[in-house]
Amino acid sequence: MEYGLEVKNSAGDIIIDGVNKNFALYESGSGTIVNTVKYLDVAFSTPTSQIPIIAIQPSDTTGYTSMMGYNKSGSNWIGFRVGSNIGSSFNWKAYVAHPTVKAENYGLVVYDAASEIIFDSARTYFKIYSVTTGIALSGNGNQTITHSGISNPYYLWGPERFQLAGQFVGGHWFELFIRTCIKKVDATSVMLAWQILGSAGVPDAETRIDSLTQTLIVLK
Repeated sequence: MEYGLEVKNSAGDIIIDGVNKNFALYESGSGTIVNTVKYLDVAFSTPTSQIPIIAIQPSDTTGYTSMMGYNKSGSNWIGFRVGSNIGSSFNWKAYVAHPTVKAENYGLVVYDAASEIIFDSARTYFKIYSVTTGIALSGNGNQTITHSGISNPYYLWGPERFQLAGQFVGGHWFELFIRTCIKKVDATSVMLAWQILGSAGVPDAETRIDSLTQTLIVLK
C-alpha cells in the first residue's frame, strides 16, 4: 500500500488498510438439534452473495455439534446445516468480508480503490483470542482444549472431515457416517471429537477412520 490509512495493533500487525477486507458480523442466532432428526438447517434472514464464516458456541454439555455444510440458492448463501447424533443446543455467528452497506450514517468507514467497504467502525469484527494446532483425533479419540482466560467463547475448528467406518452388528455390516464435532465441557474448555451422524446397511464395510489433526480457533 503506497498511500492511505493503516492501523496496526500492539504487535505491529496491520489490522486495517485500504486493500484487505475485514470479516464483520453479518447475522447471529441460536438453534437446537433434536435427536430424532439429527440435523438442523439454519437460515439467514437475508441471503448473502459472500460465503460466510460460521462460528459456533455450544451451549450444553451433553450433545456434540458438527458443521455439515452451507446452503445456497442461486448465487446467494442462504444458511448452513449443523448435525448432532443425540441432539444439542448452540449459538452461532456468521461473518462476511465485508457487508456491502454502511451500518450507520456516522463513524469511520474505509473504502478500497473499487469503492467497496473495507472497514466500518459501526460494525462488530472477527477477533481471534487463541489458535491451538496439532489436536490429534486418532481412531474414535477426543481431545479437551482449555482456554482459562475467556469464558463461553465462539469457536471455529478444522479441517472439517467426513469419515466412514465399518461395524459388524447382529450378523450385518453397517457403514457409519462420522464427522468431526465440538462439545462444551465447561465455561473455559471444549472437546473436539468424532460423532456418528448416520448409518446404512451394506454387504461389506471397511473402517476408514484415520488420524486427523485439528486446529481450534477461539474467538473473543
